[in-house]
Amino acid sequence: MSFSAGITDVHGDVNQTRDGRIVTSGSGVTTFFDDVTHNGVEIRTFLGSKTVFFGEQTGECNFTGTGVVEYAGDLRPGNSPAAVSYEGDVFFNSSVRSFFELGGLNQGQFDQLLIDGDFHVDGSLFVSLINGHTLGADQFYLIGEVGGTLSGQFAGLDEGDVVGTFGGRDLFITYARPGIHGVGLFTAVPEPSTLLLITCGAIGLGVVRRRRIKIWRT
Repeated sequence: MSFSAGITDVHGDVNQTRDGRIVTSGSGVTTFFDDVTHNGVEIRTFLGSKTVFFGEQTGECNFTGTGVVEYAGDLRPGNSPAAVSYEGDVFFNSSVRSFFELGGLNQGQFDQLLIDGDFHVDGSLFVSLINGHTLGADQFYLIGEVGGTLSGQFAGLDEGDVVGTFGGRDLFITYARPGIHGVGLFTAVPEPSTLLLITCGAIGLGVVRRRRIKIWRT
């Protein structure tokens, strides 16, 4: 599908597969009011143009062109999960519900947006663990890598706020981690006192085990 200039409204679900392409050019605005699954070659938005999603958008393929991709509905990146790239700017408005799945620490194991342009953050964030993944100490997930300007934040989530608690461990959010430009999720680093207690406990357990072995042998 190709749209050029003016305003184009698309109603009904769109399921793009294999060689499928959606292109918006000529300073046009293409708005999808229902669900869009993007597993095709590209959704291309040329500079000065905009592609808007009001329904649910999912799929693992990339967004090309240096125009604006705007979300106003539900975003579920990838196909459980994936890293999805954007050559242009990405804009979340206040009605967006973003669902990110964490299934591991490596790229491709958790949902991630790789944005070459600017990223404006807004709306609600929902995080879930999949594929048996569990949280440990000092873990980091860069869910939004930004090449341009990062602005805004998810509703109710200031810098360092708790996004959720999984298996008794808190997951926090950051928009300003040193050395990283983007939005990340992280778990806390154990305090030295906690590490000392763990170490002492392990040593004590070893002593107890050795004593029990001696008792069993007599």
